[in-house]
Amino acid sequence: MPFISSVGYTYRLQNVPKQRRLPADVLIPYYGTSGWSSDWVRYTAADGQFIKATVRQSDIGTINYLQPASITLYSTSSGGNHSAQTFTTTISNQTGGNMYQITSAGGGHNHDILHTYNLSIQAPTQNICFLRSVRPTTKVPINSLIFKANSSGLSGAESFTSSGGAPRYLVGSPTDLTTSPGISSASVTAKTRIEGGHYHFGAIGIFKKVTNTGYMMSYNDTYAGNHDHSVSAAYSQTKINSQLYNLWKLVVAKSPTKDMILMYVGSLSALPSPWYLCNGQNGTVDIRDRIIGYSDGNTWGNLVLSDGYATATAVTTNTQIHTHSSGADIYADRGAAGLHTNFEWNHTHTISATTSQYTPASINVAFIQYKG
Repeated sequence: MPFISSVGYTYRLQNVPKQRRLPADVLIPYYGTSGWSSDWVRYTAADGQFIKATVRQSDIGTINYLQPASITLYSTSSGGNHSAQTFTTTISNQTGGNMYQITSAGGGHNHDILHTYNLSIQAPTQNICFLRSVRPTTKVPINSLIFKANSSGLSGAESFTSSGGAPRYLVGSPTDLTTSPGISSASVTAKTRIEGGHYHFGAIGIFKKVTNTGYMMSYNDTYAGNHDHSVSAAYSQTKINSQLYNLWKLVVAKSPTKDMILMYVGSLSALPSPWYLCNGQNGTVDIRDRIIGYSDGNTWGNLVLSDGYATATAVTTNTQIHTHSSGADIYADRGAAGLHTNFEWNHTHTISATTSQYTPASINVAFIQYKG
């Protein structure tokens, strides 16, 4: 019987294929509320928070507080001059006639208003459960949402779409996976302060001769009375400072693949190769310092800049009509009253406004890219 030999093969240590692994402290959005393995725990620090990318170790895990949309209304420095038309009145006990109404009324004044209104502007959201790996592991669990360094498909995954194709932003939630369409505009109504009483000093005219010795003279030097003004202000902000990326939902558990991008809340100095921080180096994309969102279609890295603005003007007349009395008999012994009353001096005031743009509360996390 011939001699039978076998040939054994051995790998040098450095040639043994490396097992693809996820490091500890990887953070993933998980489209579910249960079913993950003991390698993962829920990342409660993200509850109620949007996600903001950082490349700084000192920022990881810290919270950026909500900055609500706001409008601050200011009164103008002067305003409210009144003028009116000629009108007819009867001069008591004497010959009637047309009295000349003042055409350039005095009384420039302002009504104080200095108040800030916070508005319920909100970005559209997708509530999601965030999981953190407690130890190195070999697979990303099924139902995880994965970013990828381009808009091409990811095997073993399906595109994760937002409602109606609109951009949305991931917000941590323990059990709620619902979406919110957001609120992009709001308005406020306000009043100026009621301490608006003021005097008016108008033009003087000499009018129809009443007797051989007297004339009626019209003037305006009376108090207007306290009143306020209605003010309206509108605010609109359809975008926030953010970047949009494609998201892929895993339909099977998956080992790391080239250019897979995950979030990370661990020590950057302990990040194992071939995982690299997404800072534009080592062949990675640059993801930093913006709220991270997603949308349908080819949205890889789309930059979105906020577009908040506001307008505010006083669009109604004073809510408390104020009346002036005017006229006098220059010869009192002739006794003509010559008094005209109940004349309405409606007017408006221009109100200026400054605004503060809405920025949601967010937690800072790093983004890492697999280059194996």
